[in-house]
Amino acid sequence: MEFLRLKGRFLGANNDNKIVYELLEKRKYFAFIDKGKTISHEVKVIDLKGRWAVLKDLTFDKQQRLANLYVTANKSTAHITHGEEFGGCYGNVEKAIIILEKLLKKCLYDETNRTHPKD
Repeated sequence: MEFLRLKGRFLGANNDNKIVYELLEKRKYFAFIDKGKTISHEVKVIDLKGRWAVLKDLTFDKQQRLANLYVTANKSTAHITHGEEFGGCYGNVEKAIIILEKLLKKCLYDETNRTHPKD
């Protein structure tokens, strides 16, 4: 689940953590300050000569699936560390994976003329 969330962040997406989840374009790098120097270990699609996903081009249904995937991944990761029961929506995961894979192919592989591993 964490991998799926990271793949979305790689493409420039995140959710807003509200009750009704909304998918947001979030392109900032997670960074921290160490000895006065800003450090980030994140790699984004643009670092590999790809392009950001344009989320407004997705249907509302696809945006909701990806936003719900973020929530499921966040909850599953948090509950693993806290030893609590998980109450996420796993039924959405397979469909959200397909959406992420299509975005990855479009924004990285097609954009950089690379062959997708599944092709």
